[in-house]
Amino acid sequence: MYWATATSDVSVYAGMIRSRAAKYEPGQEFNACLVSGVVQGVSVDVQRQGLGGTSPMPDIYDDLITDTQPAISRGKTELAGTGHKVIETLSIMIPESTAAPGIIEPGQLLKVLHDDNTSNYLGLVLSTNISVAQAGGAAVYQSITIERNP
Repeated sequence: MYWATATSDVSVYAGMIRSRAAKYEPGQEFNACLVSGVVQGVSVDVQRQGLGGTSPMPDIYDDLITDTQPAISRGKTELAGTGHKVIETLSIMIPESTAAPGIIEPGQLLKVLHDDNTSNYLGLVLSTNISVAQAGGAAVYQSITIERNP
């Protein structure tokens, strides 16, 4: 994913977040991989743009890689899963009306907005869990888990 140029599906102001927990997950940074069919098909060298392919990951062999486009897609997917990341869980109240952000769904890109724009960040929503707290009145919260760059 091109994080620097991606457009978010939904935005949340940092002040709306009731609680947050984050876990840093270090990972090896790869910038290239070879994707190939096994008996027949194609072999494609997939590289992150502008990085020269100097740090290749282990080769990927798959009987189903028989054409260039599926090989490129597989390579992009494998490379996207590498590197350092932060898995963050945010608890956000769901407003009673149709006010933003509403229910945030897995697969959406979430932008967390701060008063200082340099602190804003984008994350991919991995899961959503909805709960109701009834201490002194009902409040509906969503706990979302996102993956983002550190």
